[in-house]
Amino acid sequence: MSGQAYWRALRAGRLSRRQVLRAGTVAVGAGPLSAACGSRGRPSSNAAQTSATPKPGGVLSTAQNVNPTDYDPTGRPTVNRPLMCYAYDSLLSWKNGPGVAFDDVQVQPGLADAWESPDGLTFTFHLHKGAKFANLPPVNGREVTSADVKWSAQYVSRTGPIKDDIKLFPSQYAESFSGLTDIQTPDPYTTVVRFKEPFAPYLNYAAAEWNPILAHEVYDQKGNFSDLLLGTGPFQQDPAASQKGTRYIYKKNPTYFRDGLPYVDQINELIILDDSTALAAFQTKQVDILPSWAGSSLGPDRIKRAVPDVQILQGVQKSFVLLTNMDKPPLNDARVRQALSLAIDREELIKVLYGGAGQPALAGAVPGYFSPQEVRQLVPYDLEKSKQLLAAAGFPNGLELELIEPTTKYGQIFVTQVQLIQSQVKKANITLKLKPVTDTEDSQAKRAGTFQLDLDPNTIKAGDPDGPLYPLFNSGSPTTNYLRVKDPKLDGLLDAQRREMDTAKRKETVRQALRYIAENTYGIGMYDYPEYRAAQSYVRGYAASIAQFQDHHTRTWVAK
Repeated sequence: MSGQAYWRALRAGRLSRRQVLRAGTVAVGAGPLSAACGSRGRPSSNAAQTSATPKPGGVLSTAQNVNPTDYDPTGRPTVNRPLMCYAYDSLLSWKNGPGVAFDDVQVQPGLADAWESPDGLTFTFHLHKGAKFANLPPVNGREVTSADVKWSAQYVSRTGPIKDDIKLFPSQYAESFSGLTDIQTPDPYTTVVRFKEPFAPYLNYAAAEWNPILAHEVYDQKGNFSDLLLGTGPFQQDPAASQKGTRYIYKKNPTYFRDGLPYVDQINELIILDDSTALAAFQTKQVDILPSWAGSSLGPDRIKRAVPDVQILQGVQKSFVLLTNMDKPPLNDARVRQALSLAIDREELIKVLYGGAGQPALAGAVPGYFSPQEVRQLVPYDLEKSKQLLAAAGFPNGLELELIEPTTKYGQIFVTQVQLIQSQVKKANITLKLKPVTDTEDSQAKRAGTFQLDLDPNTIKAGDPDGPLYPLFNSGSPTTNYLRVKDPKLDGLLDAQRREMDTAKRKETVRQALRYIAENTYGIGMYDYPEYRAAQSYVRGYAASIAQFQDHHTRTWVAK
């Protein structure tokens, strides 16, 4: 079943529980998104050119604007994950490529060839026989077994033998195993995962990049996965050729379990910290692919002027959510949070930043759950009401708030966005004092709750509505509830949507939760925006998915 058909069926409430869960179906995730995005130079395809006969070999060069601090998949995703995805595989993966739209969320085999779940409580995975870890120490090319699946789940969830390891930092993704009761390994190629209650997002989470299958030998030797990147993936990093802060080199894994893949022999990830430099490197063909952080910030028209024969790939992504720390005054007052939201003109942001291509969005929402009209009613722009609420909250002459501002890891357009928001809210007598911080300081401030405001990506996360919603707003999420929301009613809604296996009922519960978040201004949503990637004319087979954090390039090749 295609994602488009799935979404139509979801709206009509026609998918049965077994249809949603059987192998090869679409997991409960985001629906079609591209219709919401206007027409700013809109390309017609989400995939680069393809050919019936891929050409193996060659080198593919792309760019990143962040330096990984370590290689542990349970850590900081924005900084660490982009350079890890080549080396790891998860149980499942995502379909993309010609004929699969950017927002068409479909799980497909990964290290598991098949899977089934009769009730949403029990998930059985059948591993691909002969899949191996890379032939590097300390694993040395041994076969992947069900014991590795169990151990990896325990590592990500910090359960089992990992539970008492106080040296490890808290896992960002323990929530993807909420309610886990048991993992059984009846034979080397079968893993049975059981939950206390039905867990609707789990198939999507089994495909997520933060849930790779890990080699326990690395942990046994190092005590973590921070310093050694070694997995089953199509590429493995070449530490000798890599240089931190400049480039990371990945070589084809000769023992990869998918015959004939990957196509290219090497990937060069060049660290380029700003958009203009990335475009210059693309123009001179030092870079073959411009990823979304640069493509979206530069826009397709500017890229086409620099490289006329460029291939532009378009999808739809969320923008940012303004995190409002409710642990301390004045943001513990709902009137202050609402005043701040009312002072933000989202339509102007969309017009200035993206030429009008986009629509207002709710905090924690994946695109498609509310119409633009509904969103505008829930997050209106009203300067006079903003001033009235501030006065009622005890700030008739306005107030000053501090917004921590990390580096340009989200692209130059992020900096422009912050400056524009700053000027908008000033009209309501709200002064935003910008505090530049490093990536590490940004992460520490969110975890410790030592910030007032922070503009953070509202990432889709595994193509499921639970991804940007549950970890951020559930009071039982100690490592990711940055807003310090403590609301039993909201917790009940978030738990209910996770348990609901009927797609139509689940969608309505998600809508209730999102509406409740907006009404109480738990975080401030911004807008959905068009996401652009660019590829040179000779790049083939390149495609992306809304569910996939990073491009893996397993089937990308170069025709030159």
